[in-house]
Amino acid sequence: MSRRIKVPLTVVEAYVATLTSPSARMKSRAFRLLAALIPVLFFILLEGVLRLFNYGPRLDIFSSLENDTRYWVTNHQVGRRYFFVKDLAPATSYDAILKEKPANGCRIFVLGGSTAAGFPYFHNGAFSRMLATRLEDALPNRQIEVVNLAMPAVNSYTVLDFMDELVDYEPDAFLIYAGHNEFYGALGISSTEVLGQYRGLVNLVIRLQHSKVFYLLRSFIGWVKAKSPGGGDQQRPENATLMERMVGNKQIRFGSDEYHKAVEIFEQNLLDIIGIARASKVPILLSELVCNIRDQVPFESVYKTGKRPLAWNDLFNRGRQFQKAGRFEEALNAFRKAAELDDGVAGLHFQVARSLHASGKPAAARAAFYRAKDLDALRFRASEDFNRTIHQVAAKHDVPVVRMKHYFEAASPDSLIGTNLMLEHLHPNLKGYFQMTLAFFDAMIEHDLPAAQWDTATIGSDDEYWQRLELTPVDLEVAKIKTDVLMSGWPFKRGGEPNFASEYQPANKMQEVAYEVFRDKKNWEQSHVDLAEFYAKNKQLARAAAEYRALVRGTPYNLSPYLRLGLLYLEMQDFAASANIFEKSLRVNESAIANKWLGSIHVNAGNPERGLPFLQRALRVQPDDPETLYNLTVALAKMGEFGQAQANCQVLLKSYPDHPGLTELWAKIKDR
Repeated sequence: MSRRIKVPLTVVEAYVATLTSPSARMKSRAFRLLAALIPVLFFILLEGVLRLFNYGPRLDIFSSLENDTRYWVTNHQVGRRYFFVKDLAPATSYDAILKEKPANGCRIFVLGGSTAAGFPYFHNGAFSRMLATRLEDALPNRQIEVVNLAMPAVNSYTVLDFMDELVDYEPDAFLIYAGHNEFYGALGISSTEVLGQYRGLVNLVIRLQHSKVFYLLRSFIGWVKAKSPGGGDQQRPENATLMERMVGNKQIRFGSDEYHKAVEIFEQNLLDIIGIARASKVPILLSELVCNIRDQVPFESVYKTGKRPLAWNDLFNRGRQFQKAGRFEEALNAFRKAAELDDGVAGLHFQVARSLHASGKPAAARAAFYRAKDLDALRFRASEDFNRTIHQVAAKHDVPVVRMKHYFEAASPDSLIGTNLMLEHLHPNLKGYFQMTLAFFDAMIEHDLPAAQWDTATIGSDDEYWQRLELTPVDLEVAKIKTDVLMSGWPFKRGGEPNFASEYQPANKMQEVAYEVFRDKKNWEQSHVDLAEFYAKNKQLARAAAEYRALVRGTPYNLSPYLRLGLLYLEMQDFAASANIFEKSLRVNESAIANKWLGSIHVNAGNPERGLPFLQRALRVQPDDPETLYNLTVALAKMGEFGQAQANCQVLLKSYPDHPGLTELWAKIKDR
């Protein structure tokens, strides 16, 4: 360098020394650090800006109840954590818990997929609500909160993610019914909402959901994916159900690598779920999985060669002909010969099961029906490997398992679960959900979970609890529409059949409201309020009362339906029922209406001492209410407190001289 620039060597050396001095090196390091921090600072700033402008949905499990800030209520947006491509994400039930857990509180969280959520009934049709009714009777000294956080189209990834947060809400138990959605539920390895087969990566992405920057990035990626050729739902019918939209791979062979990977992920997620519960010292109850084995034909059969071999097909068709003719032994012989050529065909084992059952061999038929279900390559129904995994993991960690199969099989002819308890392939009907309730309730008592003194004397009969489901015709109609829509589409029907919803024609007010609920024009609560008001206006008081009872059961934190139901019972002159519901309302919140009418009912029933405190509380809130003051005066007079009764009467005579019964009352007490 010295020679090239014609500068003395000593000068160049002195200059180079200045470049490598400590101060220069420190400046260089500071510059490199600043350069590295610029992207980090940019993302921190972007995160702050996005939060400032409330970008994206709130993804917390709970939010504050709008009309009563004492409560946390489940957040309907929380499902968006797990759906990257689809705009429509399922929601949880609208359940609430007190922010400050009572000293006698019993708080139970229910987790899982659509069956745990109560599809297609939801709300009062979910087993969690039926269970709450029994627990309230069995634990009369505890305040019961059974919160259903299950959602359709999610799997054990969601359960694990929720568990991590729910331990901070002081739970007394976790009840888990999950496993059917491990392939096609959100983030399942065969789902359209897939992030890959690496469980650690998927769980990391889930944990990043609370970052607004990350949500912005994932929304952009989802948008690009949806708009790309073949991406999103572009290749699916416009009226495709969520069930159809979630399916990626429609043929997953039993025992394939993809199959075993899903079982492995389920097992690892279960282990982590149990680990969280044990670390937090919260009891956990896992359940076996049940589905329709008797009446659901396998959706997808696969063959060794990829298509039906001619020889196999001839034998299978011959067996079917014998079967239709009622010649079941000959049918079985033909089916067995077909099995020698290819024993892995779900449809073959299903027909074998039917022939065995028709031949009077229910035990053999049962094994064949389960084998057919396990081989079904369209994996909506969990194979028995998932039940075995549940038992193995639970046994390893001393976790109790609900014997759900036992309850469903015991309630089914020949122990074959079918449409007697199932609506379609795996969702129970109301009787099925009732069986789920029994199974969980009995398991909780058996394992003392949560630890409690069970009062078995206060537990009613099954018939009594069936009468207390509090579902009304609109609930059943909404469920029917949802089921019919589901079963009018793929995979139950294939080939462009019209969607049931497009042909639905409401025939009355109830069906009009039900259809509005189905189309998301009304929510569940609004539907019952509208019908209650409609029935009350038309003097169909018993029907109106049923709608309000459904609201009381479904929204026990909401004061309004208690008061409306109490007033309706007064109109029906059912004073005992009115007093009962007004007393329950006071446990939710104090109100002048409840105190006023409770006091009046007791006074008119000849019990002024009991009615007096209620009337006094009502008058403190509404000192100018003439009915309250009149009934308080009557109570005082009956108790011999004539001085105060006369003073009250004079106030009424001055302000409300025409109040019914006032003149007669004054005549009785003025000279006492």
